[in-house]
Amino acid sequence: MLILIFYISVFFIGLAFGSFLNCVVYRLYKKRSLWGRSQCPHCKKTIVWHDNIPLLSFLVLRRRCRYCHKVISWQYPFIELVMGLLFVFSIWQLNNQLSIISYQFSVPTLAEYAGFILSIFKDWVVFFTLVFIFVYDIKYLKIEDIVLLPATGIVIALSVIIAQLPGSSVFVALGHSVSKFVVFKNLGLAMVIPVVFFVLQYILTKGKGVGLGDVRIGLFMGAALGIWYNVVIALFFAYIIGAIISGILLIQKKKTIKSQIPLGPFLAIGTLIAYLYSQQIINWYFL
Repeated sequence: MLILIFYISVFFIGLAFGSFLNCVVYRLYKKRSLWGRSQCPHCKKTIVWHDNIPLLSFLVLRRRCRYCHKVISWQYPFIELVMGLLFVFSIWQLNNQLSIISYQFSVPTLAEYAGFILSIFKDWVVFFTLVFIFVYDIKYLKIEDIVLLPATGIVIALSVIIAQLPGSSVFVALGHSVSKFVVFKNLGLAMVIPVVFFVLQYILTKGKGVGLGDVRIGLFMGAALGIWYNVVIALFFAYIIGAIISGILLIQKKKTIKSQIPLGPFLAIGTLIAYLYSQQIINWYFL
C-alpha cells in the first residue's frame, strides 16, 4: 500500500513538472519571465490557483478559460500526463533493476540510496528535456539553448557521479564502478558521433536537411545515452519514424516535398526509445 501511495505521489510530481514544462514552452517563445502567475493567452486574465491544477483543472473547466471561455489547447493536459507517466515509469524501471524501494533482498546502504536518487534525477532531467524538444520544435521550428545546453551539462555531471555509486543502473549493468576517464571517454564518443553526423548533413545539404539546432540536440543525445551504440539505435529509430510520418503527411497532402518538417521531435522520440530500451533491443537483435 505504501508503495502504491509512493507511485501516486511521483505521478503528481510528474504532472507538476509537465505543467511547468508547458509554462516554459510558452514563456520562452513569448520572451517572458518564468516568474510570476500564469495568464490566459487569450484574455490575459491571471489564472487563480484552483484553475491551474495539472490535469484536474482542464477537466473541471471543460477545456475552456473561466473568464473568456476560449478553448484551452490539448497540449497542456497531454504533456502533463506524459510527464506523470514517464516519472512513474522511471521509478518502476529502476526499482526493478535495483530493488531499492521494495527491500526484496536487503536493506539498501546510503550509497545505494544516493545512486538510486541521482539515477532518478538524471532520468527526469532527460525526460523533461526530450519532451521540451518535442513540443518546442513542433510548435516553433527551433531549439532553445537556454534549456538544452544546461541540461546537457547536468546530465554529463550526473553520469560521471552515478557511475561510481552502487545504487545506480550504470553500476548494476557493469557489475562495478568505472573510472571517470572511462565514463568521459564513452560520453565523448557518444557525443561526437551525432555531432559529426549532423554537421556532415548540414554541409552536404547546405543547411536544408538539418539545422544547427539538430547539432546541439546531438550533443544532448550523446550525453543522455552515454555509449555510442545507444546513439546509433536512437538515430535509427528517429529516421525510420521520421520517414514514416513524413510519408503519411505527403500522402495526405498535408505537407509537400518543399515543406519544412522539424527533425527535433523524431530525435527526441528515438532518444527516448534508446534511453529506455536499448539493452532489450540489443539482446533481441543479437540473441
